[in-house]
Amino acid sequence: MKTATVRQIRNAFPSVLRLIRNGETVEITLRRKVVATLTPPAVKKRSRRLHPWLTWTHGLLNYNSCRCFLCQVQTCSPKIVIATDRPMIYADTSFLFSLVLHDANTAGVVAYLKGHAASLALTSWQRGELRNAVRLAVWRGNCDALAAKRALDKITADLAAGNLVETPLVWPDVLMIADELSEKHTTALGVRSLDLLHVAAAVSLSAKTFLTCDGRQLALARAAGLHADKI
Repeated sequence: MKTATVRQIRNAFPSVLRLIRNGETVEITLRRKVVATLTPPAVKKRSRRLHPWLTWTHGLLNYNSCRCFLCQVQTCSPKIVIATDRPMIYADTSFLFSLVLHDANTAGVVAYLKGHAASLALTSWQRGELRNAVRLAVWRGNCDALAAKRALDKITADLAAGNLVETPLVWPDVLMIADELSEKHTTALGVRSLDLLHVAAAVSLSAKTFLTCDGRQLALARAAGLHADKI
């Protein structure tokens, strides 16, 4: 059990919040007397169920054969059962984009999820960047407006189904970690600002696994001490 003063709560709440999110109980003291206790919420186990994204790639799936019409590879099995009470997994936007809209990495992303049953964290930061990436694909001519709408609807549906789990960030912590990562690794790895933010967010959330389709992102994630996989 940890303790924190009222002044620490007022001036350094992100640090206290990080302790609570890591499972610590924190006693709040005023003039050396305990006046309150902050505890993490009880973890509720969810029932085992199918993850719809394993039976849907981007709206171009043949449900009878479970084959993607674009890449013509086996993409899913409707009998796969996913447990939703797994440790947090953070996927960057390159991975999430390939999940909702077909590109060269889609088959690999779906195959990975078949073999690694888990829900994926989705912060407001990831969701905003992902939605913009889908719209940008229309501007670049990589997909039409209908495919983009399906992809955006897929994000909403996966959130509702629990395949993506809405996850808040403590932004002062994320920015502090990003600056520390920049100081340690940018000159050696050529780290981009958005890569810093993704890896810093994953570190701040104590993510078990970091998923990406980008080589430089992978290098930074591993340098930061994360277990990272590139598709």
